[in-house]
Amino acid sequence: MVLVNGKRRHRSSVISFIGGGVSDGSQGPDISVIPAIAIKQLEILRDGASAQYGSDAVAGVMNFRLKQDSDGGSLDVKLGQTFEGDGDFYQVAGNIGMPLTGHGFINASIEYRQVKPFSRSVQKNDAAELIANGNNAVANPAQTWGSAEVLNDVKTFINMGLDLKNDKEWYAFGNYAERRVETGFSFRNPNKRGGVFGKALNLAGADFDANGNAIPFLVDSDNNTITREQIVDENDFIRTDLDEQGWIHRYDRLVADVTPDGMSGNCPQTDANNNGGLNIYDTEGLNTVIANPNCFVYNDMFPGGFTPLFGSDLSDSSLVTGIRGILGNDMTWDVSIGFGRNEADFYINNTVNASMGPYSPTRFRPGTYIQQEQNINADFTYILNTDIEQHIAAGFEWHKEQFEVQAGEDASWQPGVFVDQGFSIGSNGFSGFSPNVTGKWDQSNTSLYADYEAQVTNELLLGAAIRWENYDTFSAATNYKLSAGWKVNTVVALRATHSTGVRAPTPGQSNISNITTLLDNGILIDRGTIPPTNAVAMHYGGEALTPEKSKNYNVGAVITMDRLQFFIDAYQIDFEDRITQSADIQLTAQEAQALEDSGFSGASGLRSFRFYVNDFNTTTQGVDIVATYPFSIAGGHSELSLIYNYNTTEVTYFNPVTLDDLRIRQIEDSMPSQRGNISWRHIQGAWRILLRGNYFSDYWLAHVGDSNLTLEPSAELTLDAEIAYSFGSNGQYNFVVGAENLFNNFPDTNPYSALTGAKYPENSPMGNAGGTYYIRLGYNF
Repeated sequence: MVLVNGKRRHRSSVISFIGGGVSDGSQGPDISVIPAIAIKQLEILRDGASAQYGSDAVAGVMNFRLKQDSDGGSLDVKLGQTFEGDGDFYQVAGNIGMPLTGHGFINASIEYRQVKPFSRSVQKNDAAELIANGNNAVANPAQTWGSAEVLNDVKTFINMGLDLKNDKEWYAFGNYAERRVETGFSFRNPNKRGGVFGKALNLAGADFDANGNAIPFLVDSDNNTITREQIVDENDFIRTDLDEQGWIHRYDRLVADVTPDGMSGNCPQTDANNNGGLNIYDTEGLNTVIANPNCFVYNDMFPGGFTPLFGSDLSDSSLVTGIRGILGNDMTWDVSIGFGRNEADFYINNTVNASMGPYSPTRFRPGTYIQQEQNINADFTYILNTDIEQHIAAGFEWHKEQFEVQAGEDASWQPGVFVDQGFSIGSNGFSGFSPNVTGKWDQSNTSLYADYEAQVTNELLLGAAIRWENYDTFSAATNYKLSAGWKVNTVVALRATHSTGVRAPTPGQSNISNITTLLDNGILIDRGTIPPTNAVAMHYGGEALTPEKSKNYNVGAVITMDRLQFFIDAYQIDFEDRITQSADIQLTAQEAQALEDSGFSGASGLRSFRFYVNDFNTTTQGVDIVATYPFSIAGGHSELSLIYNYNTTEVTYFNPVTLDDLRIRQIEDSMPSQRGNISWRHIQGAWRILLRGNYFSDYWLAHVGDSNLTLEPSAELTLDAEIAYSFGSNGQYNFVVGAENLFNNFPDTNPYSALTGAKYPENSPMGNAGGTYYIRLGYNF
């Protein structure tokens, strides 16, 4: 769970659809909208805390404390780029504190940022083949893998407080942020992209080898099936796609007859018996079609194919206000109300609604996601005056969240006049939201909690908490937490906690619809995400989502020896009914059409779909180690620090109807089991130095562009370095030069790069930018 000044932070409206198996379906708060310059400190509670803070706190809490200064401020300018000479960025940030009357403060922060994209791509095989065959309109690279472009990224935050006297204080804080993010989608091959350029035709069943594996065929330009022994040069032949039923396909050119009756243009179209089509390698025939005013092919509009540019205009706002105070010497109280809103207004350019033929626009607004949340909180603490120190806390929370999908512009989802000639519906790459799949869905819950803590002896601290939550969409849930701390001696202190937790599914996860374009065995396909209560999903085991449940066990120790501080925590989290996306389920033509008829625009062209499920349990075990050691050297002050984590997840139960081995391994192995860094910080007069080594172990992943392509990248080590100098009166100016990944290290090269276009694994924990250098100038006043 994410808190700001101790209050729940609202979620983002964007739900992850391609999270590498780990974050698929997640919908969490967007902490990137908080300017770093506004943060006073970050507090982390690593115990399960649902009994204290409610849903989402099953593995702990992050609390961002905002600055409260009533005077002074700072200004910071940072710019840099990657060692490869791309990915330029700059950032300007400021913070100022001001008095609010004579008894309060206003602390305001702002940040503005621009980031240019970078590419870590190679030319895909199919694009290279097109160029080799004389198609000079194909871009190089045809598809970009790297980073998105970030435009006009503005973040603001204001924190206020006012002493009302009589032991009462009014407070308020809130933010507004907006930015545009744009990235490229998959390359649309001007020969084979189904529903736009090409049409796949079933030919015959494939042969099978002794192990039962299907053997794909190749066909020549006259549609004659040939065997592998007959192949002299594979470039002379048309590779075919093999589906799960063992059928192979031939691709013909998709040609629209634009005459009024759609039949009189003498256009080469493939009939129901797979006759009459224009072969995709027939260049002369293609030129004849383009010259015919009665016929249309998208090769005339995009001779080199196209790569859609997808983006969104994001905005985020929040406001929390309340009053807190003290009653007598023993009780504190805090009553607040909060509101949060996050909106993603999508756009997609350089693409088409293929069913509109020559009348299709190339820029679309496919729709909007909006997440809104409201909170009312009342919290109380009381100190019991007894022989032992005792604290009691209790409170109430009412929380409501609403997820809304707004329809896209008509051209992004409506079928055009050429849909009956085989052209796909909707803006290609991200089909618009039709009115039939839009709406507002909400859920609310009421919570009561109590927390007790007693210093039984000078060495022993005991605690217990309980929380009752009642959702209007689910039955009530009660969670508890037990904790103990024992100061063994002046060197060692031990602690342990046990807690239960719950995380409710979001209205977005329960109701969202989406189409994502991915590679499948090298062929570009459309995969849908549909609500689990859709009739098609329910046929394959879908049902209304229910809360995730957890049990959390944690033991730890704090060891203090002179200047050395050593923290170690071991934990186990048992999850039941976890929410994730199901395995890919192949759609029949009838099911795809049923989704289309229900208003799911573009579904008639889907090959597979997913939905959200509760169908698996996991056990996560791990160890966290944090150590610090300050010392003096050469008259300066130094500190060494170590952070290390070991973490494993095992799927202990799953439903084979909705999850498969690929999804299971993604959940278990897609993250490194070990991560850590060791840092050295040194201050010598006006100079500051930082060196930090970062390590993560090897891992396994299915390529984000094609889950059939699996990788096992090796362990990696990177080094960050920074040197700073303070000058001016009282050192109010700071000049900093630094580098992240100083030796320009990259993850292992992607062995499938020629197929996918990605030079490196897209989901590498170290990213794929390589090294980045920067300079920063700061001014404090």
